[in-house]
Amino acid sequence: MAEQQHDLFYSADSTVSEACSRLPFPDLLEQSILRIERALEGFDVLAPGVSYGKDSGAMLALCLEAVRRYKARTGVSKKVVVLTADTRAENPKVTLLAHEMSSQMLAWARAQGLDVQQRFVMPRAQDAYLVSMIGGKGIASTPSGSSACTIDLKKRPMDLAKRELSKHYGAGRILTLIGTRYDESQTRGERMRGRGERFDVPYLSGDGQWMLSPIADWTVGDVWQFLNGAHDANRIGFETFSDFVPTIILYEGLGESTCSIGAVDPTFGQAGNTCSGGRTGCWICQKVSRDHSLWSMLDRWPELKPLVMLSEAIRAGHDVRRNRTWLTRAIDADGCLSISAGAYSPEWQQQLLRWVLSVDMMEDRWSENSGKPRRFPPIMDAEQLLMIGFFWARYGVQKPGSLIRIIEEFGIYFTCDGEIRYTADLSVCEVVTEDKIQKLRSAAEPHLMKRNFGRINVAGSDSGAKASYFDPVVAMFADTSGADGRSDLNASAESSYVSGDGRRHDVIGYADHIAVDLAAITDPAYIHVCADFIWWWAMEFADGSKSSAQELQWLVQTGVIRAGRGYQSQLADAQLRCHALGDVVAHYDVSDPNSLRQHPAYVSGGEPDTGDQFDIEDLIMAAV
Repeated sequence: MAEQQHDLFYSADSTVSEACSRLPFPDLLEQSILRIERALEGFDVLAPGVSYGKDSGAMLALCLEAVRRYKARTGVSKKVVVLTADTRAENPKVTLLAHEMSSQMLAWARAQGLDVQQRFVMPRAQDAYLVSMIGGKGIASTPSGSSACTIDLKKRPMDLAKRELSKHYGAGRILTLIGTRYDESQTRGERMRGRGERFDVPYLSGDGQWMLSPIADWTVGDVWQFLNGAHDANRIGFETFSDFVPTIILYEGLGESTCSIGAVDPTFGQAGNTCSGGRTGCWICQKVSRDHSLWSMLDRWPELKPLVMLSEAIRAGHDVRRNRTWLTRAIDADGCLSISAGAYSPEWQQQLLRWVLSVDMMEDRWSENSGKPRRFPPIMDAEQLLMIGFFWARYGVQKPGSLIRIIEEFGIYFTCDGEIRYTADLSVCEVVTEDKIQKLRSAAEPHLMKRNFGRINVAGSDSGAKASYFDPVVAMFADTSGADGRSDLNASAESSYVSGDGRRHDVIGYADHIAVDLAAITDPAYIHVCADFIWWWAMEFADGSKSSAQELQWLVQTGVIRAGRGYQSQLADAQLRCHALGDVVAHYDVSDPNSLRQHPAYVSGGEPDTGDQFDIEDLIMAAV
């Protein structure tokens, strides 16, 4: 039998899958562990990509058993770094399951003396789904649209994590394991075979990663046979880190499989609809016409109803004319803005934000009144909310001070660990109802979303001026220093500065990307810092008398927003664009293409728009 296993392991033709699929389950299980154990010889670090769904959970159990046997045989404990993508929009029960199973796994690994780490990988604030959608950077990903959300929420954060591992250990010394299976679907099987995915030996992926798919030849029946037998070492032949009862309970409520493999599957975003079929993905996902998995969970977990209703409202409102901004973000070479469906309208962005904050506030109050933990994680945190404020100021469509007015309305303050606290009465909360959803559906006009209604020429007499970044602090000294507050984008600068409280900050030109620095407004030793910041923000901008460009600059100047290398020119462009938009936003309804066509600088014509709207920031951020 050992000789047959040896020959089978090193076979490379198509008969390998056929042979393994005919193995009795106990032999298939041992064969899968043997594949991983033999692969350990060539690598120092194993990096299993795990969502803790049924497939990746089973794969992780095999991986850890292989590492345990390898240590028993050689005395060497191979390092294991478990990578789990937390999109910050994940199905709440999946998120809770992941943390519960991760705790079990780490406790088991410590007891076995294994070198195992868990890393939850999250997207940056500017890439978070709600920030992009509510902040005006993007729109919901729909079945007919792109799968940019998968890249932003899963693949890019995971690639950054693996890049860090590669810098430390060397890319050639890391083996990534994934729990894909050929029989998950015909599409998945074709994609796996097309990229040469292997279950028997490590393979080199198209982006240069060494990978192994140890359960690729397993059927769904094999997976459930393993999970249902995991509580009894005699049934599966070894003791694993969990009895997988929490996993089984979750799937009983779902009746679905998982799409979370997108985080580690290097070609995941190439599929036409990456989130179709059975799934336990993001609760807010719009890539499916109706999330049956999420709806089916309500029988067991009715507390998720607010999330389901919010997701349905986003879907219903996506193609409503008044819910879109009918101006593109980029000024073209002729100094014009195209009149076509772009990001969501200012009113719809604010409505979505109020619904989100209401859901979190009501769940917080339930937790406080019942004395029990929240039933699902917060869907908005301080970092995301402040980034939305930055994007509102950057794109210049929202009226200045819009976010601080909502913050005051909900009585919001921020904790040092980035959580949002609410002090207002529950009467400020707004609830999504079936009636509201039905009205949105009735108002949808999907046929308009790809049309181009012409352009507006916004080029002014100074449109050819050199782009620069206006700094009002420098401008205060203009009379004595000769400075006018504008910084030449090519000018040299110190890479950091020390603020009045002694903290050192990166200047705009030297941080890696835009980020929220909560340390600038929170201090555990001085609880009034956050309140002072909110008061200052309200005093400066709540009355709406100042411009978006000034609010943008203020957020950066306070240190709350740190903008990175290469982004200084983007802030300068944003200020110029806000200036160009000022007259349009003040006198015309950007949520109505017919209103914009009344602008005196309106230019008729234009071809039907056939793609998503992007600006240069999207390209820069994708390359970071």
